[in-house]
Amino acid sequence: LHTTGVLHDLMGFDGRSYTDYRDMLDQETLDIVSICSPPETHLDQIRDALQAGLHVYCEKPVTWVSAEAISFPLTPCPSSDISGPSHPTLQSLLEKTRISLAPALTGQSVFGLNTQYTAVQQAYKALYETHRGAMDVIEKVYFILESKGISGRHNHFEGIWADMSSHALSQLIAWIPDGSLDLGSISCIIQKNQTVARFKYGSARVEVVLAKNVQSVLRRQFGVNDFLVDYEGKADDQGVYRTFIHYEKDTVILDDL
Repeated sequence: LHTTGVLHDLMGFDGRSYTDYRDMLDQETLDIVSICSPPETHLDQIRDALQAGLHVYCEKPVTWVSAEAISFPLTPCPSSDISGPSHPTLQSLLEKTRISLAPALTGQSVFGLNTQYTAVQQAYKALYETHRGAMDVIEKVYFILESKGISGRHNHFEGIWADMSSHALSQLIAWIPDGSLDLGSISCIIQKNQTVARFKYGSARVEVVLAKNVQSVLRRQFGVNDFLVDYEGKADDQGVYRTFIHYEKDTVILDDL
């Protein structure tokens, strides 16, 4: 009731409110749901909405398991192979995720995840080809993405990964759609306020640096084959929030992602 009152005061919301989303799915006639709940609740809500025949738009991440549940990365792990018996919790979670997303994978419903950085692909490619020529072979991919962190108990390395990793991984998949992950190539250095992951995906060597930064302007830089652009979100001269992609003296301005 408190939340309903706040929404009414802020936005004039006069709709019905529920304390259990499953009651809403049962009682309302819906076309699509937007999931903006805590990360650990996402997968069950995705599953139930898709099984109800609804389209789903979800905030990152799709699924979540705490580091404590898998003893990684809080303690050393005997194997880097996340599909092996050393990580039964991860293996179970991956299978549960596949089952939950099945209605979307078979085309019964549409599932969307908030990974908006892929919208810069066309603009990035145009910049790359202007300065480098055709982007035929991708041998190296690099990301450094800083975040102010997320609220709640996961406000260090786990929260940084949840907040930013989908942006890097979705761009990687968009750049190399037929790639596959070389599990034996994975290395990961995890500190309280920074995670550095290195691995091979398809033809490319990939480095992803995710860091917490609450003291200065966030650094968000990415690219392939050492052609790195800076991403910036800010208001333009007319006060409209836009996306800016910078490379040396060149700037491309896009609608907000």
